[in-house]
Amino acid sequence: MCCNRIWICAVIIANHFKKNILCQSISSADVGSAPVGAARLREREREREMLLLLLLLVTAVASWDIDVVLTQEASGAVGGEPFAVQPRVKVTNLKGILQTSILGTVSAELMESPSGYELLRRRNDDTDNGAEVERDDDDDNTGSHQVEVIDGVATFAGLYIDEAGGGYRLRYIFRDEYGLTLGHVDASTTFAVVVGEPYRIAVTANPGRAYGGALFGDMPAVGVKDRGGNHLSDINAG
Repeated sequence: MCCNRIWICAVIIANHFKKNILCQSISSADVGSAPVGAARLREREREREMLLLLLLLVTAVASWDIDVVLTQEASGAVGGEPFAVQPRVKVTNLKGILQTSILGTVSAELMESPSGYELLRRRNDDTDNGAEVERDDDDDNTGSHQVEVIDGVATFAGLYIDEAGGGYRLRYIFRDEYGLTLGHVDASTTFAVVVGEPYRIAVTANPGRAYGGALFGDMPAVGVKDRGGNHLSDINAG
């Protein structure tokens, strides 16, 4: 992979010099006879050089000696509760050496989920244990949450998912201090979110249209739910 990137860089640089020399030759031949045309040609040459330099920059970023390693996967997921084990990611070079001086952030997001509409959420640090769950609007509430890389390590806290079910998988994306994406890593396995402990009583069915002295068209119903809003179907007392 690294050799291929170096070869690509070499080809782009060679093409840059080749086109530059060609443009200079054409420009020199036309300067005496058509000064206006020569000026336009030089302007196009500068635009071409800027484009090639941009390509060189993109290639340099793509070939950065960076690797993103997941050292601790999320586990112990209960509906509406922070994962018992929060994920941890480290940034190394391709030789596995921790990059303690690198700046940037790592974002966590759902790569796979049961329906594709579930969101990865994060509990605010100032939320009381007994208070209603507060929703974090980080990253426009797209379900992506980021933490700063400190000494080459990004440690997440407070991540959770409301909806119980299986087939969840997380992805972690590393971006430098300028917002350029330099790598990502996916969780090696999927995990499940299980239904939690009873947390609140909620209306599960509203009453239908009613007339004086007659039964409701639809009877109201309430149920016990966990903190993530999942129905506890095994509650038969209380």
